[in-house]
Amino acid sequence: MRLAESAERLGRTRKIMTVCALALMLAGCGEPRDESVIDEPTVEEGWVEVEPAVRLYYKAIIDGPQTVVVPAGFFLEEPLAALAGKRTVIFYDMRDRGRSDSVPDPRRLGIAYDVSDLDAVRAHFGIERLNLVGWSYLGMMVAMYALEHPERVERIVQIGPVPPRADAPYRAEAIKSYQEAVDSVGLQRLEELVATGVREREPVRFYREYWQVFKPTLFGDTSKIESYDLPPAELANEWLHKLDRHFQAKMASIGEYDWRAEAARLEAPVLTIHGTRDRNAPYEGGREWARSFPQARLLTVEGAAHLPMVEQAELVLAAIDRFLNGEWPEQARSVQ
Repeated sequence: MRLAESAERLGRTRKIMTVCALALMLAGCGEPRDESVIDEPTVEEGWVEVEPAVRLYYKAIIDGPQTVVVPAGFFLEEPLAALAGKRTVIFYDMRDRGRSDSVPDPRRLGIAYDVSDLDAVRAHFGIERLNLVGWSYLGMMVAMYALEHPERVERIVQIGPVPPRADAPYRAEAIKSYQEAVDSVGLQRLEELVATGVREREPVRFYREYWQVFKPTLFGDTSKIESYDLPPAELANEWLHKLDRHFQAKMASIGEYDWRAEAARLEAPVLTIHGTRDRNAPYEGGREWARSFPQARLLTVEGAAHLPMVEQAELVLAAIDRFLNGEWPEQARSVQ
């Protein structure tokens, strides 16, 4: 069933149930149904086949006519699921990532495939116009999608997007900050495991040890580390020796890019959310994105790193909710 049809059916069902509840109450024949039951969203899981032997896993929380599509569901479903209140949110995993199919051929990986796959997800659900949330590298990818398919996009949220240009001078400072956040003893231990073949031989063990060392780089406030669960170590696409191949192909597809001039053509409103202590995608990159779009504002999350939606969930989720409802968050500012 198409998403639009499912949402419409959900709306009709709610109206019918509400009328029945009122009729029962007026007739004295019974108690009205609990509204919490009436408002229960529909959850659908499945696969979108984007090309032969390549399926993308998705989870759709259907709770209203407005549709938000979020790639990298294996990372973002937990912190962003609350956005589904009174709207529909579709989380999906990109090809060769998370719960989607593995793609061993690096020639079938890259940002152009990610843009094409996003449109395949849109078409699968029969969505005419969608809202997009892109985190990290995907903050750039959803902007590229909007430039290629402007008629399909209503609003865009970028969270900690990678910089809009490859040669950004502020990258060096971010790399230094990233290196300082990594425990040197833990890093040496990982190097030993790689040298002895543990990364390939015991990928689950290596995954867990790797993230024990590198998870702190995602946080400005390290007391929040335990509040976020990483994707399960059993997801084979997330094993580090496979990710090396994946990211090499992805970086080769991006090349020496600069999207600032192209971004000036984008008509859709954009809310860029960025933590000031982001080591993975420097804060200045978020400022450049917000400065480049004609209709954009920047929500600065003081002290947060690459997961501002985890570190300051109340602020970030409220801002996204308000933006998706058609208003700029009070804390968001234009960047000159």
